[in-house]
Amino acid sequence: MLRFPSAPVIIVEGIFVFHFKKIRRLLDLKIFLHAKENLKVIRRIKRDQVERNYPIEDVLYRYEKHVMPTFERYIEPYMEDADIVVNNNSHFSVGLGYGEGVY
Repeated sequence: MLRFPSAPVIIVEGIFVFHFKKIRRLLDLKIFLHAKENLKVIRRIKRDQVERNYPIEDVLYRYEKHVMPTFERYIEPYMEDADIVVNNNSHFSVGLGYGEGVY
């Protein structure tokens, strides 16, 4: 078992972190980063083709058969439990209110 000394702020990050009830109950503030479906696909294609050199057919197959079903089952249901949902459709800072013209 891991033990951590107390601290004013502990950040717990991870794709499946809300899925685990024991962890979820310990969180004082839950933030969910969310993006439109088409943007998630585009970002994955760009990443997997450029950084990993995967063929487009493989990227789309994985997304349709593995990524989306996993998201729908283990991640999306917890969006309603989040205290804050950050819109990540353009740039992260825009979702936080620090984007162009927003201060």
